[in-house]
Amino acid sequence: MVADDNNVGVLKLNPFKSPALNANKGWRKFVRKFAGWLKTEISAAYRAYTRRKAEQGDAAAQYRLGVACDNGEGQAKAPDLALKWYRKAAYQGHADAQYALGIGYVRGQGVAVDATEGMLWLQKAAAQGHTDAQFTLGQMYCGGEGTARDIGQAAKWFRKAGDKGHAEAKISLKQLFADDRQSLVSSPSQPGAAQVAAAMVATASLVSPSPEPAAAQESGGHRPPLQLVPPPPEQGAEQDQKLAA
Repeated sequence: MVADDNNVGVLKLNPFKSPALNANKGWRKFVRKFAGWLKTEISAAYRAYTRRKAEQGDAAAQYRLGVACDNGEGQAKAPDLALKWYRKAAYQGHADAQYALGIGYVRGQGVAVDATEGMLWLQKAAAQGHTDAQFTLGQMYCGGEGTARDIGQAAKWFRKAGDKGHAEAKISLKQLFADDRQSLVSSPSQPGAAQVAAAMVATASLVSPSPEPAAAQESGGHRPPLQLVPPPPEQGAEQDQKLAA
């Protein structure tokens, strides 16, 4: 009991030290421990179910088991074991597993580095529309990793991934155009020049957006055409004959 300013007895209780609250704290502690135990048991049961399905040949379960081995879920990380399950799923045509297997070979995770083998699996995944595989192939062709440098193939795969919304592929495609535009104009016969030139025209909005109306008026309302590669002499001669006729 304490007295207030009017000398009236007032019972002052601390709600944070009440017996009921202490009981609630004990109950919440029990619930948290039970929830943690239940989560562990469910995870263990799910891993056992996934392993059983993987051993029965289910490609999706084989891929999930590979991811679990890769990330150390419920066990120590085992990249070599992960690669084993990725390979089993990849041979069944699982795109995610093919991509993971290709990355394993390229980076040497669980196996000796083999960029050529990695590229083969990445191509299989990319052919199924796997955007990360398409982007990785573009990077490898651009840097000459596991294959000869081919800017045409790099542009092709960057564009495929970019068309499906892969943000990094769009950025890489723009950068590839910026780096190789001048070399394409000066050396149109280099490997991949025709493919990159075609990709430039097809994706011109990504590289050089349309000018503002004011800029168009300053240039007389006409925008000069994008001349990337000069036409062959035979084609130019035929055009001159048509104009003369």
